[in-house]
Amino acid sequence: MEEYKENSRLLAIRGATTLLKDDPNEIKEKVIELVTKMVNENDIKEEDMVNFFISVTNDIHSEFAGKFVRETFPSTPVFGTLEAKVVNAPKMCIRILLQCYSKKAKNQIKHIFLNEASKLRPDLIRD
Repeated sequence: MEEYKENSRLLAIRGATTLLKDDPNEIKEKVIELVTKMVNENDIKEEDMVNFFISVTNDIHSEFAGKFVRETFPSTPVFGTLEAKVVNAPKMCIRILLQCYSKKAKNQIKHIFLNEASKLRPDLIRD
């Protein structure tokens, strides 16, 4: 384990997506799409994951978005919260922060913003 810690660093990967409507099936589809891209694009294995933080806007209430992360990565803790209600904030938005260990440098991390959430942090979007 010591070798693992010496060669890796704790990093945070940002992700966000938006829904067209508050529907459990759409929440599931969009959350799984987002976390799968976050993990695959950054070569993260489940044993490297520390936890997921998930926030949703107050117009998403038909299902807990974290449920689908928990089903996909059952050994990784998930914490969910409600976004602050802010003027001009995006609607129907799910944000995810994955903390994980990686050998990558911070500037090599690919943050994933899908659908209307791509407008949130265009400075972080890389091909």
